Amino acid sequence: MSTTESKPNRLTDADYIDPANSQDTENARGLLLEILHEHIPEFLDELATAVFPHYKVYASCTDPKKTTTEEAHYRATLRQWATRFQLREEWLLEQSTVIMDCWLKSPADLKHRNWFAIVAVSGVAALDFTVSFGGWNLLYESCAQFKERAHWQLNQALAAYEKDARELAQSEGYIPARHKFSRAHIYWFALFQFRGWTYRRILDELNSTKSEYAPGDESSLRKGLKTARQLLDWKHPRRAINREK
Repeated sequence: MSTTESKPNRLTDADYIDPANSQDTENARGLLLEILHEHIPEFLDELATAVFPHYKVYASCTDPKKTTTEEAHYRATLRQWATRFQLREEWLLEQSTVIMDCWLKSPADLKHRNWFAIVAVSGVAALDFTVSFGGWNLLYESCAQFKERAHWQLNQALAAYEKDARELAQSEGYIPARHKFSRAHIYWFALFQFRGWTYRRILDELNSTKSEYAPGDESSLRKGLKTARQLLDWKHPRRAINREK
Protein backbone atom coordinates (compact mmCIF):
# COMPACT_ATOMS: atom_id res chain seq x y z
CA MET A 1 0.00 0.00 0.00
CA SER A 2 1.32 3.44 -0.86
CA THR A 3 1.95 6.11 1.74
CA THR A 4 -0.86 8.30 0.49
CA GLU A 5 -3.44 5.54 0.64
CA SER A 6 -2.73 5.06 4.35
CA LYS A 7 -3.80 8.66 5.03
CA PRO A 8 -7.46 8.88 4.01
CA ASN A 9 -9.32 12.17 4.08
CA ARG A 10 -13.00 13.04 3.96
CA LEU A 11 -14.70 15.02 1.25
CA THR A 12 -17.15 16.39 3.80
CA ASP A 13 -17.41 16.62 7.59
CA ALA A 14 -21.07 15.64 7.42
CA ASP A 15 -22.31 12.10 8.04
CA TYR A 16 -24.91 12.33 5.27
CA ILE A 17 -25.17 13.86 1.81
CA ASP A 18 -28.04 14.69 -0.51
CA PRO A 19 -27.71 12.42 -3.58
CA ALA A 20 -29.95 14.78 -5.56
CA ASN A 21 -27.21 17.42 -5.39
CA SER A 22 -24.32 14.96 -5.81
CA GLN A 23 -22.57 16.56 -2.84
CA ASP A 24 -19.67 14.08 -2.87
CA THR A 25 -19.13 14.91 -6.54
CA GLU A 26 -19.37 18.66 -5.93
CA ASN A 27 -16.83 18.44 -3.11
CA ALA A 28 -14.48 16.31 -5.21
CA ARG A 29 -14.71 18.83 -8.04
CA GLY A 30 -13.91 21.64 -5.63
CA LEU A 31 -10.81 19.71 -4.58
CA LEU A 32 -9.83 19.22 -8.24
CA LEU A 33 -10.01 22.98 -8.82
CA GLU A 34 -7.85 23.51 -5.76
CA ILE A 35 -5.25 21.02 -7.03
CA LEU A 36 -5.26 22.57 -10.51
CA HIS A 37 -4.61 25.98 -8.98
CA GLU A 38 -1.79 24.67 -6.81
CA HIS A 39 -0.11 22.04 -8.99
CA ILE A 40 -1.14 22.64 -12.62
CA PRO A 41 -0.66 26.44 -12.89
CA GLU A 42 -0.58 26.40 -16.70
CA PHE A 43 -4.27 25.46 -16.70
CA LEU A 44 -5.33 28.80 -15.22
CA ASP A 45 -2.44 30.78 -16.69
CA GLU A 46 -3.56 29.95 -20.22
CA LEU A 47 -7.18 30.67 -19.35
CA ALA A 48 -6.08 34.10 -18.08
CA THR A 49 -3.74 34.98 -20.95
CA ALA A 50 -5.38 33.32 -23.96
CA VAL A 51 -9.11 33.32 -23.19
CA PHE A 52 -9.81 36.04 -20.65
CA PRO A 53 -8.84 38.99 -22.91
CA HIS A 54 -11.48 37.86 -25.44
CA TYR A 55 -14.02 37.28 -22.68
CA LYS A 56 -13.34 40.77 -21.32
CA VAL A 57 -14.00 42.37 -24.72
CA TYR A 58 -17.16 40.30 -25.18
CA ALA A 59 -18.48 41.00 -21.67
CA SER A 60 -17.81 44.72 -22.02
CA CYS A 61 -19.31 45.06 -25.50
CA THR A 62 -22.37 47.31 -25.65
CA ASP A 63 -22.83 47.32 -29.42
CA PRO A 64 -25.38 44.60 -30.32
CA LYS A 65 -23.87 44.25 -33.78
CA LYS A 66 -20.43 43.54 -32.37
CA THR A 67 -21.57 41.35 -29.48
CA THR A 68 -22.19 38.32 -31.67
CA THR A 69 -18.77 38.61 -33.29
CA GLU A 70 -16.97 39.10 -29.98
CA GLU A 71 -18.82 36.17 -28.45
CA ALA A 72 -17.71 34.00 -31.37
CA HIS A 73 -14.08 35.02 -30.80
CA TYR A 74 -14.38 34.30 -27.09
CA ARG A 75 -16.04 30.91 -27.64
CA ALA A 76 -13.39 29.94 -30.18
CA THR A 77 -10.51 30.68 -27.81
CA LEU A 78 -12.34 28.88 -25.01
CA ARG A 79 -12.65 25.77 -27.21
CA GLN A 80 -8.95 25.98 -28.10
CA TRP A 81 -8.05 26.18 -24.42
CA ALA A 82 -10.34 23.27 -23.60
CA THR A 83 -8.82 21.18 -26.41
CA ARG A 84 -5.32 21.97 -25.16
CA PHE A 85 -6.23 20.37 -21.80
CA GLN A 86 -8.44 17.61 -23.23
CA LEU A 87 -11.43 19.15 -21.52
CA ARG A 88 -15.00 18.37 -22.54
CA GLU A 89 -16.79 18.47 -19.20
CA GLU A 90 -19.63 20.99 -19.36
CA TRP A 91 -19.54 21.75 -15.65
CA LEU A 92 -15.88 22.80 -15.80
CA LEU A 93 -16.40 24.90 -18.92
CA GLU A 94 -19.26 26.65 -17.13
CA GLN A 95 -17.04 27.18 -14.09
CA SER A 96 -14.37 28.74 -16.28
CA THR A 97 -16.85 31.34 -17.51
CA VAL A 98 -17.99 32.08 -13.98
CA ILE A 99 -14.43 32.56 -12.75
CA MET A 100 -13.57 34.86 -15.64
CA ASP A 101 -16.55 36.97 -14.67
CA CYS A 102 -15.09 37.11 -11.15
CA TRP A 103 -11.70 38.10 -12.61
CA LEU A 104 -13.41 40.85 -14.56
CA LYS A 105 -14.70 42.33 -11.33
CA SER A 106 -11.54 41.70 -9.28
CA PRO A 107 -8.11 42.32 -10.84
CA ALA A 108 -6.50 40.93 -7.67
CA ASP A 109 -8.19 37.57 -8.21
CA LEU A 110 -7.06 37.62 -11.82
CA LYS A 111 -3.48 38.37 -10.77
CA HIS A 112 -3.40 35.47 -8.33
CA ARG A 113 -5.43 33.19 -10.60
CA ASN A 114 -7.93 32.61 -7.83
CA TRP A 115 -10.52 29.99 -8.68
CA PHE A 116 -13.70 29.64 -6.68
CA ALA A 117 -15.60 26.38 -6.71
CA ILE A 118 -19.37 26.58 -6.93
CA VAL A 119 -20.75 23.92 -4.63
CA ALA A 120 -24.44 23.20 -4.17
CA VAL A 121 -25.29 22.52 -0.54
CA SER A 122 -28.66 21.43 0.77
CA GLY A 123 -29.83 20.98 4.31
CA VAL A 124 -32.29 19.03 6.40
CA ALA A 125 -34.21 20.58 9.26
CA ALA A 126 -32.27 19.85 12.46
CA LEU A 127 -34.01 18.34 15.44
CA ASP A 128 -33.66 20.37 18.62
CA PHE A 129 -31.65 18.64 21.31
CA THR A 130 -32.70 19.18 24.90
CA VAL A 131 -32.05 17.17 28.03
CA SER A 132 -33.30 17.67 31.56
CA PHE A 133 -32.76 15.73 34.76
CA GLY A 134 -32.86 16.27 38.51
CA GLY A 135 -30.12 18.35 40.08
CA TRP A 136 -27.61 17.45 42.73
CA ASN A 137 -29.24 16.58 46.03
CA LEU A 138 -26.45 17.46 48.43
CA LEU A 139 -28.07 15.59 51.35
CA TYR A 140 -28.38 12.24 49.56
CA GLU A 141 -25.48 11.90 47.13
CA SER A 142 -21.90 13.00 46.62
CA CYS A 143 -20.87 15.26 43.77
CA ALA A 144 -19.11 12.30 42.14
CA GLN A 145 -22.35 10.28 42.29
CA PHE A 146 -24.32 13.18 40.81
CA LYS A 147 -21.83 13.56 37.93
CA GLU A 148 -22.00 9.84 37.20
CA ARG A 149 -25.81 9.97 37.11
CA ALA A 150 -25.82 13.10 34.95
CA HIS A 151 -23.34 11.63 32.46
CA TRP A 152 -25.35 8.44 32.20
CA GLN A 153 -28.59 10.35 31.55
CA LEU A 154 -26.87 12.63 29.03
CA ASN A 155 -25.44 9.65 27.13
CA GLN A 156 -28.85 8.02 27.04
CA ALA A 157 -30.40 11.21 25.69
CA LEU A 158 -27.64 11.60 23.08
CA ALA A 159 -28.09 8.02 21.89
CA ALA A 160 -31.84 8.51 21.48
CA TYR A 161 -31.29 11.84 19.70
CA GLU A 162 -28.75 10.34 17.29
CA LYS A 163 -31.18 7.53 16.44
CA ASP A 164 -34.00 10.00 15.74
CA ALA A 165 -31.76 12.32 13.69
CA ARG A 166 -30.43 9.48 11.52
CA GLU A 167 -33.94 8.19 10.92
CA LEU A 168 -34.98 11.71 9.85
CA ALA A 169 -32.02 11.99 7.44
CA GLN A 170 -32.80 8.61 5.89
CA SER A 171 -36.51 9.42 5.60
CA GLU A 172 -35.49 12.53 3.61
CA GLY A 173 -33.52 10.36 1.20
CA TYR A 174 -30.03 11.33 2.37
CA ILE A 175 -27.27 8.74 2.17
CA PRO A 176 -24.10 8.17 4.23
CA ALA A 177 -21.20 10.37 3.14
CA ARG A 178 -18.01 8.86 1.77
CA HIS A 179 -15.66 8.79 4.77
CA LYS A 180 -12.41 7.55 3.24
CA PHE A 181 -10.78 9.34 0.38
CA SER A 182 -7.22 10.07 -0.73
CA ARG A 183 -6.37 13.52 -2.06
CA ALA A 184 -3.63 11.80 -4.07
CA HIS A 185 -6.22 10.21 -6.37
CA ILE A 186 -7.41 13.63 -7.59
CA TYR A 187 -3.80 14.76 -7.97
CA TRP A 188 -2.94 11.74 -10.14
CA PHE A 189 -6.05 12.39 -12.19
CA ALA A 190 -5.04 16.03 -12.73
CA LEU A 191 -1.61 14.97 -13.99
CA PHE A 192 -3.10 12.33 -16.25
CA GLN A 193 -6.03 14.29 -17.65
CA PHE A 194 -4.68 17.84 -17.84
CA ARG A 195 -0.95 17.37 -18.33
CA GLY A 196 -1.31 14.22 -20.38
CA TRP A 197 1.20 12.26 -18.29
CA THR A 198 1.34 8.52 -18.88
CA TYR A 199 0.97 6.00 -16.10
CA ARG A 200 4.70 5.34 -16.32
CA ARG A 201 5.61 9.00 -16.03
CA ILE A 202 3.37 9.52 -13.01
CA LEU A 203 4.94 6.52 -11.32
CA ASP A 204 8.51 7.47 -12.20
CA GLU A 205 8.22 11.17 -11.41
CA LEU A 206 6.39 10.86 -8.10
CA ASN A 207 8.14 7.76 -6.81
CA SER A 208 11.64 8.97 -7.70
CA THR A 209 11.12 12.30 -5.92
CA LYS A 210 9.51 10.56 -2.93
CA SER A 211 6.50 12.82 -3.32
CA GLU A 212 3.82 12.72 -0.65
CA TYR A 213 1.54 11.70 -3.51
CA ALA A 214 3.74 8.81 -4.70
CA PRO A 215 1.48 5.98 -5.98
CA GLY A 216 3.91 3.20 -5.12
CA ASP A 217 2.83 0.78 -7.86
CA GLU A 218 0.74 0.77 -11.03
CA SER A 219 -2.12 -1.16 -9.46
CA SER A 220 -2.58 1.56 -6.82
CA LEU A 221 -2.36 4.22 -9.52
CA ARG A 222 -5.00 2.61 -11.72
CA LYS A 223 -7.37 2.09 -8.80
CA GLY A 224 -6.85 5.68 -7.68
CA LEU A 225 -7.57 7.07 -11.15
CA LYS A 226 -10.73 4.99 -11.35
CA THR A 227 -11.85 6.24 -7.94
CA ALA A 228 -11.18 9.85 -8.96
CA ARG A 229 -13.15 9.50 -12.20
CA GLN A 230 -16.09 8.06 -10.31
CA LEU A 231 -16.03 10.74 -7.63
CA LEU A 232 -15.76 13.54 -10.18
CA ASP A 233 -18.39 11.91 -12.39
CA TRP A 234 -15.98 12.62 -15.25
CA LYS A 235 -17.75 11.87 -18.53
CA HIS A 236 -14.88 12.26 -20.99
CA PRO A 237 -11.59 10.82 -19.70
CA ARG A 238 -8.55 10.70 -21.95
CA ARG A 239 -9.00 7.94 -24.53
CA ALA A 240 -5.86 6.10 -23.52
CA ILE A 241 -6.99 5.77 -19.92
CA ASN A 242 -7.97 2.09 -20.28
CA ARG A 243 -5.13 1.06 -22.60
CA GLU A 244 -2.06 3.00 -21.55
CA LYS A 245 0.85 1.11 -20.08
